[in-house]
Amino acid sequence: MANTSVNSRSDFKRFFVGEGPQSAPYLLNYRRVYILPTKQGLVFSILLFAMLIGSINYNNNLGYILTFLLASVTIVSIFLTYHNLLFLNIGPAVLKPVFAGKFSVIPVQVINHQYTSRYAVEYFWPKKKHHVCDIAADATIQFNLEKTFSNRGWQPVPRFVIETTFPLGLFRAWAHVELKQSILVYPEPSADTQLPQVSFGDKEGQNQQAKGNDDFDGLKKYQAGDSLYRIHWKSAARYQTLQTKHYVGNASDEMWINWHDSQHADLEKRLSQLTRWVMLASASGMSYGFRIPGIEYKRASGLQHRNNCLQALALYGTADV
Repeated sequence: MANTSVNSRSDFKRFFVGEGPQSAPYLLNYRRVYILPTKQGLVFSILLFAMLIGSINYNNNLGYILTFLLASVTIVSIFLTYHNLLFLNIGPAVLKPVFAGKFSVIPVQVINHQYTSRYAVEYFWPKKKHHVCDIAADATIQFNLEKTFSNRGWQPVPRFVIETTFPLGLFRAWAHVELKQSILVYPEPSADTQLPQVSFGDKEGQNQQAKGNDDFDGLKKYQAGDSLYRIHWKSAARYQTLQTKHYVGNASDEMWINWHDSQHADLEKRLSQLTRWVMLASASGMSYGFRIPGIEYKRASGLQHRNNCLQALALYGTADV
């Protein structure tokens, strides 16, 4: 008896929030798609009932025909609306790291294995803007869900809703989708546009200004993330391969991004400033080191080094480090 009560409460909750996080692909089967009349559907039902009462009172055969014809169309629309969502495969989401406080798009894959097209399918975060699309028969598309995250670290992909009122708008079929996936959110970059003074790796928290001129040291093979300003275009045209100019003795070769170089006492503001420094250093193409409590990366450049530094900042002080 107790188990029956618990199961009924669970089913009632699923009606409003779905089943909770589920592994992708998420199949919209009969237990996951719900349907109810819309406001227009309720008004139309009242109108049909009034037409039936009038036909009975006046014994009007044409009234009977029209009433039952419209009722038949209404019943057929229930099945059409319901099957417009049924057996869609949702997910997985294509997740790339994003920055907190920044507008981002989460693409979610949707597969229609059926040989019938799906029309006027809406998808949205609860209480947010609706997006509408059609899904061709036996096709795969992407739902582009717009989201701004406020917290850093690994964040679960929020629950979103898929619904349709096709074809007549008399009934609304919907499904809650919550994928068991997480997205990495970097700290929000500060507004600071200046790198710190050059900090030597053996003097943590103390800044010293490097001296010397930019001395050309030769060419090296281009790596993803290297600054375009340092590409040696003449050799690229001659040898059909990208090479970058390498300098020694300048400030860029001595750059260290240190935890103690930030003067912010607030943890999130300090992480925000360090995030901005990493982005500035990476954009300039310079080689830089990175040090925060518990993590140190030697001087390097490129996209992978940048992502490692940003991930360390995103997960600092969390259980996911």
